[in-house]
Amino acid sequence: MNKTHKFDWQTEAKTYFSCTPKPKKWFEIIGWITALSTLKVFFEKTNSFYVLVLYIISYAVLFNSIQKFFYTREFQKFLPNKFNDQLKSILSYLLSLTISLIVYFYVSKVSQEITNILKI
Repeated sequence: MNKTHKFDWQTEAKTYFSCTPKPKKWFEIIGWITALSTLKVFFEKTNSFYVLVLYIISYAVLFNSIQKFFYTREFQKFLPNKFNDQLKSILSYLLSLTISLIVYFYVSKVSQEITNILKI
């Protein structure tokens, strides 16, 4: 048997799991959670407009980062072949947007919980 030959299920599993974030991306998200929690506590302690602006910009950059990660994944490969390319593209974008929003709100929730812990 040729060692370079791969079965279909091996290549499908490899491409499927390539859609999950690498450890570097997870640590980047953990860093964002820590930064957002710290900025929230600073804002509540100082009531500074500049800290609030930085806090809002940080949330926007975080969402953009998450959206960019999931948008670069090729969800079109996993959609049925009966759809045309334009519909696959739209569905792929909507799927990446939905996943990004879910991850974004979970990150926001974790950030809020850490903020509550830091207040104590």
